[in-house]
Amino acid sequence: MDRHGTDLPEGCFVDFPDAPGLGKISSVGDGHSICIDFFESIAQPVAATVTVSECTHVEVPPETRAFWRDPDTHQWRACRVKGNSGSTYYVHFPNSAYDSAVEEPDLYVRWDRPVVDPVDVLVTGGNESAYFYHSRIPFLHNIVAQEAASSGISALLSSAVELYPHQVNAALTVLSDPVQRYLLADEVGLGKTIEAGYVIRQTLLDNPTATVTILAPGGLRTQWREELSTKFFTDDFPRARIRISSHDTPEKWCAYAGSDLVVVDEAHRIALTGDPASSPYRELVALAHSSERLLLLSATPASTHWRMQLGFLHLLDPELYSWHRTDEFEHKYAIRTKLADSVYQLDSEYPQYIRDAIQDITEVIPDDPRFQDLGERVLSHLGEYDDVRDDVDPVVFSACVEALRAHISETYRIHRRVIRNRRAIVLRESSTSELLPYEVRGRSTPHRLRLESDVRGAHDALVNWQVRVAEHLVDHSLEADAEEYAIILAILASRLPGPVSDLLNALRWRVNRDHDAALRAGLSAPERDALGAAPIHDFEHTVIDQLAERDTPELVRQDTNALLTALRPVLKAGERGIVFCGPGSLARDLYERMRQRFPKALVVLHDSSMSDEDAHSSLTTWNSHDTSHRGIILLIDASGEDGLNLQKADVAVHVRVPWSPNQLEQRLGRIDRYPGHEPGAPRMPAHAYAVGDQEGSESFSSDWLELLENGYQIFENSVSSMQTFIAHSLPSVWVQALLRGPGALRLQSDKVRESLQSERKEIEKFDMLDSIDDASADPTEVTRRLDAFEAEWRSTQRATTGFAGAGEGGINVRYSQVDRRGCPLFTFDLLGSRPFVSPRLYREVRAKTPSIAMQGTFNRNAGLRAPGTRMLRRGNPVVDLLDRVCRVDDRGQAYAFERTAPGVDGEPQSFFKFDLVVEPDIGPALTLLPDSESAARAVRRRALSMFPPFTLEIWIPAAPDAPLPLGSTLTLLQRPYNNRRDRNFNAERISRLLEVFGGWREFEVSARRAQDRAVKYLTDTSQLVERCEEHAARTEVNLEVLRAQSEARRAAGRLLSDFESQQLDLKVGDALVSGIRQPQIHTVAAGCVVLTDPKQRNS
Repeated sequence: MDRHGTDLPEGCFVDFPDAPGLGKISSVGDGHSICIDFFESIAQPVAATVTVSECTHVEVPPETRAFWRDPDTHQWRACRVKGNSGSTYYVHFPNSAYDSAVEEPDLYVRWDRPVVDPVDVLVTGGNESAYFYHSRIPFLHNIVAQEAASSGISALLSSAVELYPHQVNAALTVLSDPVQRYLLADEVGLGKTIEAGYVIRQTLLDNPTATVTILAPGGLRTQWREELSTKFFTDDFPRARIRISSHDTPEKWCAYAGSDLVVVDEAHRIALTGDPASSPYRELVALAHSSERLLLLSATPASTHWRMQLGFLHLLDPELYSWHRTDEFEHKYAIRTKLADSVYQLDSEYPQYIRDAIQDITEVIPDDPRFQDLGERVLSHLGEYDDVRDDVDPVVFSACVEALRAHISETYRIHRRVIRNRRAIVLRESSTSELLPYEVRGRSTPHRLRLESDVRGAHDALVNWQVRVAEHLVDHSLEADAEEYAIILAILASRLPGPVSDLLNALRWRVNRDHDAALRAGLSAPERDALGAAPIHDFEHTVIDQLAERDTPELVRQDTNALLTALRPVLKAGERGIVFCGPGSLARDLYERMRQRFPKALVVLHDSSMSDEDAHSSLTTWNSHDTSHRGIILLIDASGEDGLNLQKADVAVHVRVPWSPNQLEQRLGRIDRYPGHEPGAPRMPAHAYAVGDQEGSESFSSDWLELLENGYQIFENSVSSMQTFIAHSLPSVWVQALLRGPGALRLQSDKVRESLQSERKEIEKFDMLDSIDDASADPTEVTRRLDAFEAEWRSTQRATTGFAGAGEGGINVRYSQVDRRGCPLFTFDLLGSRPFVSPRLYREVRAKTPSIAMQGTFNRNAGLRAPGTRMLRRGNPVVDLLDRVCRVDDRGQAYAFERTAPGVDGEPQSFFKFDLVVEPDIGPALTLLPDSESAARAVRRRALSMFPPFTLEIWIPAAPDAPLPLGSTLTLLQRPYNNRRDRNFNAERISRLLEVFGGWREFEVSARRAQDRAVKYLTDTSQLVERCEEHAARTEVNLEVLRAQSEARRAAGRLLSDFESQQLDLKVGDALVSGIRQPQIHTVAAGCVVLTDPKQRNS
């Protein structure tokens, strides 16, 4: 057999790698080029022609549907291959009782693409039993309903996570944008990882061989791997390359260049840089700019320092946000700050300030006509003294003010591709929605666990250090240098209470640059830099010597025992406890001592000295343990304070607290987050405790804890949105402690609390400018569609198993059902089944389905209660296999049968039925974008979110002038097929159909005329026109707002830079509006029913 095909005859069947199906050689050219045609239908015999240099002659497998063209009459007939002998094939025609021999050049097989028009199947005698239709069409309608509910994002349906509007909208925003480069900046605990997971899964669904690179802190890599596996089922894609790399290995990132998607978790750790040429930011820039898609995950607030914002935006768009134009960006940022100050005064509750605010804003953005129109509308409601006029409805006035604020918010955000959800807003909106509320566990003020014995050796040494430093600064008038020493004090104080080892090792690094000591103390790179920043004094050597005298095994054991005695009352049996020990060796010291003193206690450790796998194993043990009879304790150092999910804790104990409230916020965010959907998952705040010194005694650790509680109020509310302000103001807080001692921390509570309240107002100003870009009329709309679809999961189960199974009309894929932990699981035996579909097609789609993906559930709620359970929806490999078979294989796409009807007099009455799918036409929009599959998919999702597709069915009489059937006739036609009363036009009875119509040609003319009439009727009917117009008008309203915003952004060029990008979005939106008003109507099934008088049929 000639591999190159140059000696093969024209008209023979061939195959080649990545071919779109079986093709036929149409010609062989010079230079070994071979032209291969692919067959769609009798209406389109040559759907595509491909030129290749190599191909292989293949035989058409038995049971393959085929089409034969009579070489004499050129008439087309459908048939099924039974076998072959060389180039002679034996086929079975529907109107024949025996097999016929035909020659290979006259035989055609459809390529592996969805059927364009089922009428082609019907008019060539390819109709089969209507049972196949009745099993196929509910499944197809369900698939369309899934596409409508999810806006074409099948990752939303096939991921094992709850559906929440802010997360769904974030995924929809990214995936419906041809430029998928975004900063996901939700506050802590709102599920940025879930949003990224949706994007990762959809990227893999779109391209199963994609390369996805995730950069995460080392301690979170295993957690990322587990979440992607158990919630987003990345093992459905064995041909994909998914790499999870550490922040600490930038030297490896160059090997990941050109990734299809890069995700950077905790991106602020890398983007916060004083020098963009420094590592690891330098390596991240190279990787980000080489990749088509980019997601940066960071809870960094909008008010953060402009250099960090530029660091993020340069990764997203290096052309608009260049490090060579830092002065320009800083100036823009300053102007936006002024704009934020004025926007904050736009409050309908305080109308007396609105006129001045509008005047101030006009000075910043003088060329914004929409702002001027909205502003004049607001001012028209004010009276002489700037109060709301008596004849103005307060609700109307409030709405006008909100419209003005919304315009500024959407128009003057620093970058259009930043998605930022505020925790307070999400929780507030969720509590008033009819959808599943998004909840977090909340926080509680820690009770004090007092140390009964004296473990103040380390504290006394630290006080000695603090007093000596303060005296030196004051005596030499060096108070200006106090901040450097204040941060050193803060770092040292965070190694208290407890044994002296960590404090000693921190000082050893500062004084002696002892690298081993730095590792033992758990010093981060910034901590090492801070400890080495200030000059060293002689007395510090004395402090080290004093501490070293207490760093003996016996005294360390004594101090550790004192801590355990304080902890013991709260570590009760039957609870899941977590003990935060902070950086250093305390976690391991406590772990080893607990195992000695309480050998029956179940204790696990997570610390920096462990490998990622061992640390994750400890966490898995802690999470999965059944605490109904026995509790479990997790001892954790700083390695578990960023990114880990610890929300299952019943009890949280803070032995040591970080020196920065921002780090404590990260720690608290491990528990104060979404509790999950598992039965019995704790919903209330964990019981909190903190270790403190004896009542009435001052100490840095106890007084710092009191300031955190009463000043920062961090145990009541999240301070994540204020982290930049906290970082800038923190040195001055510790300066007071350095100069005046531990009690000065406690005394600053009122001042700190008031400054944070003021900062919250500043944050709100920036939130108005950088809130999430949501142009839809209802941000919950897509989630409500998904929720409504999921409520009908039994319909999805019936439709899917009916099509797949061995029942009447099913394709004969074997499956079994079992209940596991209350979850109904279906397992599909794809390997052992011999379904009634094209063997080649089935082999192709089955090969892409890993065995691990062949089990799942249709009940989302039950599946979520059984972690790791797949959802049998679009996007699941099994469902996608069935979907492809349904669309490509023509069995069930056409039927014809005779039905007796007592009311029929005289000649038989014939009717055609057409199942249609209506969806927006995205063709005009695609002409505006680069020719890429990625852009086409994004535009389609955007279109489906505007105008969800839907299915219709319509009956058309064969007689050209007859009215559409109504009443009893329509009821009779709509009855399901039943072979006891209906007669299928099979091989023995096809002549009866031809007799009614007068032959094949007349039958085809009648069918195509009826199809044209059906489409024309729908496009003319008021119901469809009104439906299209409703969606088009709603979209136009949003586009008009975007258009005004775009013009304002262009006019405010000194503020913003992405006018051209938004203009393109508007053009695409306008094109989609046209595609909604004139949608595409596809025929997905065609049937013919002949109604006959019973007497005539019997005769």
